[in-house]
Amino acid sequence: MKAQSEACKKSYGKTHAELNTKAQTKRSMGAQTGAQTRAPEKANTLEDANADKPIEIEIRNLMQSDLDCYVFWFHPNREFHQFNGPYYGRKSETELTEFVEYLRRAFLNGEENPYPQKKMIVNRETDELIGQVSWYWKSQETLWLEIGVVIFNENYWGHGIGYRALTLWTEELFTQMPELARLGLTTWSGNFRMMHLAEKLGFVKEAVYRKARIVEGQYYDSISYGILREEWDVIKSSENKRVKV
Repeated sequence: MKAQSEACKKSYGKTHAELNTKAQTKRSMGAQTGAQTRAPEKANTLEDANADKPIEIEIRNLMQSDLDCYVFWFHPNREFHQFNGPYYGRKSETELTEFVEYLRRAFLNGEENPYPQKKMIVNRETDELIGQVSWYWKSQETLWLEIGVVIFNENYWGHGIGYRALTLWTEELFTQMPELARLGLTTWSGNFRMMHLAEKLGFVKEAVYRKARIVEGQYYDSISYGILREEWDVIKSSENKRVKV
């Protein structure tokens, strides 16, 4: 497992110490320039030879063999944390390592899926970790489920993977949980890409909670989206008709 973790670091050229140094530099520059939060730029780190080749993805359960790379990609100084609920506290390196060791023990004790409310987004060809999708109960009593997506591997930013992954996830949850009448998705007004993604998927903006989030000392709105099962069925039906044509 240690060799696999080192392979992650070697493949992408950033040790945890380098990530910490980079984060300290960015924080210092931000303090000097008053830089505003913005959406990440498109990554250009994938091989140029594959630039025009669609990246095939799938979503699957977390596996024991993922754990060391999961620690690497979820490092607290990864750039995605600036956009993925930055108003929440993030796990320290120690806390992240302890959590992954908890998952490792669960696997060793025979649990097949110790992370049941999340699935990994992976490159179908290479099985490389790209990100994760998730769900949680907003209100289990009324079957109100919220979903989320994060692309933590910045090498895959700008390739439309969040849209495809959340499409697969929405369809899977509605199929596997027929009792659900709706799905919700909540983000914040500084995350422009997530707002665009929700609307592109067909989710409807249902609520705006003004100045409900604080990021780097500034207020932002909390924005809630939702989609009903019948609305999703119409969207999928329309897509299927276009494919047949």
